[in-house]
Amino acid sequence: MTRRSAWKIFHDVLKVIKESDGCKKTRVMQDSHMSWGAFNAHFEFLLENNFIEEDEKDYYLTQEGEKLLSHLSEVNKTINKCKKQ
Repeated sequence: MTRRSAWKIFHDVLKVIKESDGCKKTRVMQDSHMSWGAFNAHFEFLLENNFIEEDEKDYYLTQEGEKLLSHLSEVNKTINKCKKQ
């Protein structure tokens, strides 16, 4: 198994939050398939930089988080397209 880059981890975390439309931190960690330590560092970065927000222990994407997810999704598509060639 290859290691994920930081941008791929951010993409996966943001995608889980968006798809669940608000969820607990533990659920995000489990669905993004990460250990607690690695997850926490990336999650805190997203929280501190206002890409996600907490509302009564549930987490949601902010408008900036939506933009970041969109950009990271485009990068992911481009890389996958190049790998297939």
